[in-house]
Amino acid sequence: MQFLLHPGLTDISILHFEHWHKLIYFCLGCEIYSDAGNHASMIQGIRNSKATKKIFRHNDPDHLRSLLKNSDPAKPKLVAFETVHSMTGAICPLEEICDIAHEHGALTFVDEVCEVPFFEYDIHA
Repeated sequence: MQFLLHPGLTDISILHFEHWHKLIYFCLGCEIYSDAGNHASMIQGIRNSKATKKIFRHNDPDHLRSLLKNSDPAKPKLVAFETVHSMTGAICPLEEICDIAHEHGALTFVDEVCEVPFFEYDIHA
């Protein structure tokens, strides 16, 4: 028997929201580069962190690159995005975004909350 795992996404989002600001706390003084299409829980967590934020156009690696090029190289940076957009199902250019982030010394935070329903499990495995 196989089934698609679909946990209570509301509970996951609340957990996610509650811990976002803690992640940013560890990067005091960091800049957050947030995809314009990020989930509301990510946006709220970034707001709560009080970190400097810059928003790049949804799934637009070139816009992200231009923002990072103009950043202070000495400042810690975090690029936050979703692999599968929660509202449209659009899949991000994951490898390209990660490469650009790493070229500029930024960490990446990839939200996978909305992707969980795509994972198929065999309960007899």
